[in-house]
Amino acid sequence: MAWGRGLFRVWIVLTALWFIAVGVTMRESIADPYVNWGGFDMVRDTPNYLEQDDASFILYKGLAEKKVFTEYEIESEGLWPTSFFFLNTVPEEKAQKEIKELMPRVVATQTAMIRKKRWETLQEAAMMALSPPTCILVLGLVLRWALIGFRPKLIM
Repeated sequence: MAWGRGLFRVWIVLTALWFIAVGVTMRESIADPYVNWGGFDMVRDTPNYLEQDDASFILYKGLAEKKVFTEYEIESEGLWPTSFFFLNTVPEEKAQKEIKELMPRVVATQTAMIRKKRWETLQEAAMMALSPPTCILVLGLVLRWALIGFRPKLIM
């Protein structure tokens, strides 16, 4: 019986060390998650958010290089670099005014995306922290159960 108790205590210590290692490794990813931020299509009446990997964003980028659209890339403190695509016919003053009016929505959208990504990263870290120790515990319990079956019974 001392073996079982000793191995369980070793498992507890190793599990605690594993949790610490996962926490240290994932801390930066949870605190500041990477969000693949895109931009806004300002051509329509209501601005449309474009994911960076989305075909529309890539199309607008290409059209901006061909001077069909004007791209304003805004980066400020607490804000990821954000592209705003306007038709070339829109004067710069009007574009800057529309960007300024849209900023609360941009900040809210980015905050929501960061919160969602942080939660997803936290869930991944929890699974990474819990899965190996749980598997080892279950394996140990199954082996213990199997080995107990080999003990000779005392006849009374």
